[in-house]
Amino acid sequence: MKLAALALLALTAAPAPAPVAADPVVVAKVAELPEVPHCGIFAIRAVVRFDVERVVAGTFGAREVYAVVLCPELLAVGEVREVREVRKLKLAPPPPAQEYLDTLKRGAPRFTAVDVTRP
Repeated sequence: MKLAALALLALTAAPAPAPVAADPVVVAKVAELPEVPHCGIFAIRAVVRFDVERVVAGTFGAREVYAVVLCPELLAVGEVREVREVRKLKLAPPPPAQEYLDTLKRGAPRFTAVDVTRP
């Protein structure tokens, strides 16, 4: 039942992304992970909130970014969800809303993290 509710959330429209330079790259710390099923047989894409530490390429004026990430549970360190990782994110426009889960609905612009690496 919880999975059905999450699937229903994924069908709602996400806000349009804010205007930024094409494909900015930022170094950001994971600030909030979604409560979604872990990847296994199916790969889950979900919105994760990041606190931007610095801009590496392009321009990006926001202090936080909500980005669609594949298998977001991999951003937590071990079993302790409070300990967060720092990642370098190459940002792009988000996929259609029906292709990811968004449990962090806050009205912030959404992006896709097309490349997630250690800084």
